[in-house]
Amino acid sequence: MGIPHFPEGFMENFLKQCKDMGCIPDFVSILLFPYITEEKNGDISYRRTWNPDFELEEIARVRKMIQKAGIKAKLYVSEWNNTLSSRNYLNDSCFRGAYFISKLARLGEMVDLTGVWMASDWVSSYYDVGGMANGGNGLLTKNTICKPVFYAFQFLNSLGEQVIAKGEHYWVTKNGWKDYYILCFNYKSLEEKADFADDYGEDPRELKQLYENNVPVNICMDLTGMKDGEYVVKRRIISPKDGSLLWEWQKFDFDDTLSGQEIKYIRQICFPRIHRKKQTVQQGVLHITETLGAYEMVLIHIYME
Repeated sequence: MGIPHFPEGFMENFLKQCKDMGCIPDFVSILLFPYITEEKNGDISYRRTWNPDFELEEIARVRKMIQKAGIKAKLYVSEWNNTLSSRNYLNDSCFRGAYFISKLARLGEMVDLTGVWMASDWVSSYYDVGGMANGGNGLLTKNTICKPVFYAFQFLNSLGEQVIAKGEHYWVTKNGWKDYYILCFNYKSLEEKADFADDYGEDPRELKQLYENNVPVNICMDLTGMKDGEYVVKRRIISPKDGSLLWEWQKFDFDDTLSGQEIKYIRQICFPRIHRKKQTVQQGVLHITETLGAYEMVLIHIYME
């Protein structure tokens, strides 16, 4: 038994009553969208917030309410996205993939379950929808083209069970077979670009501004305690220019009247680029270096040959 998302005052009161009546919920569920509720003259409106820590602060706020009520309940995020809009091309871009990886790296241990809003663009496909992509909330387009965010979650699902280290731009894990899986990412908050309007992203051509100030991130790390020998280092890369739906679509001038063959071509090419090389471990140390552009995501798989 659980309780759904309620306004702050109501939820705090409701949890207290649950405790007083001995009806303790198994979980509390919330919606997580970066919007602030505002009330003026009895009218309620929602304003986009560019606070980069909004999601962490919101989770911490609800956790505090649960603790204050004196109950033990799991916390579920039932619906989550970076925008409420289902006509925003940020949903189709690498921004969204890097957003989820970066946020989950920070708040993954603060929640017990997360649900992403949503699986397919078919959910928001109406009479006004035409062409190959429309900024829908899905991980897949209505033509089943995988968006960068789809591969972001595929990368996350590939991580090993044992977490070795986490940082602002990396997530190092290992599995039972002693293979290493390292996820590197370069997420940039839109808060850094304060001139963006709330409806930014309604035209796919606007997103080029995201990458004009493409400040790279350099990641250097040493994996220690490894067995000496030859290792394979395989990289799978998604970036604004590698395997990205919008990058491939712009080569067709964002035309909404593509043929079935052209859509099939884009579906087949929207796939992570794969590189591999061999590195030798000596004295138990393997050195890894990565340089990532804005919103780039790289999954590194390291295994002994």
